[in-house]
Amino acid sequence: MKKFLLLSVLLVDCLFAEDRDVEEDLRELRGRIEKIEQTLSLQQSISEEKAKDATTSIDVGVIAGKTPEQIIEISLDRMWEGDFRGARQILQAYIVQNSGSLFMGMMLFGVGNTYAAEKDYQQAAVKYMEGFKKNPRGAKAAETLYRLAMCFNRLEQQDRYISTLKKIIQDYPGEWKVRANELLKATPKQ
Repeated sequence: MKKFLLLSVLLVDCLFAEDRDVEEDLRELRGRIEKIEQTLSLQQSISEEKAKDATTSIDVGVIAGKTPEQIIEISLDRMWEGDFRGARQILQAYIVQNSGSLFMGMMLFGVGNTYAAEKDYQQAAVKYMEGFKKNPRGAKAAETLYRLAMCFNRLEQQDRYISTLKKIIQDYPGEWKVRANELLKATPKQ
């Protein structure tokens, strides 16, 4: 709306100015339009950066004094609300502040889940791999590998999909082994 009003004012100024060449007027208008667009673009960038900073500072405040379990609950609540970015920011804030934590694998698993929910399977796979490497024997290790396999499948990386399923079957008993075995049996032979 602002852009339209400014253009209207500029056009009226140029049309009613005496002794002016039309081509010169058009060049001047184009120059003014370009400056207006640059200004609007810069204002939009500044607004976006302020919004990011505000969200990040709120999320860091949300985790202050919380246990890892509470942080996971808060991020899960955000995910259920559809705020995947907010959930991810909460988990990432914890990761940055607690790089040596025993809960690092769990937090990275959660970050992977936020990316998977947004269908960004490449980033989800990266985070699942990081989480697994941090704690290959943790409570979520087999599920992390299973979700990693699902990402490989979505990314059409069949060799990695199959090898990840085989690793689950070989190294982890229980539910995830059964699930991986079922998927492997249903996978067409290459």
